[in-house]
Amino acid sequence: MKKTTWKTNESHSMQGEIVVNLPKYTERLRLIKSCNFKTNDGGEIVTGFDQVDSLITAIEETQKFIESVSLVTKDGQKIDSYEELEHTHGCDSILPEVAFFIINGPQLGNN
Repeated sequence: MKKTTWKTNESHSMQGEIVVNLPKYTERLRLIKSCNFKTNDGGEIVTGFDQVDSLITAIEETQKFIESVSLVTKDGQKIDSYEELEHTHGCDSILPEVAFFIINGPQLGNN
């Protein structure tokens, strides 16, 4: 199974990385289907409050692809498991970002 790393940037409330096992193409298609996201005419996922159920499904379904978590908050708290990530205030934006990273896969040349 191919691995890659999702890394934080300056906009995040913490710094570090999450190592993920990339799903195969057919697994990614199943993830997209199971999440039941609404898309626009261009095929891009449309976000909004009415997509919360789809977002929950995406986060739950992609959890199995996360191999390791290594994050540190600005106040020095270490987060080194998915369980801690899910229960740490301030990680709300990271969970969906990682889920979409897994579903979409890294861009060519960036893995």
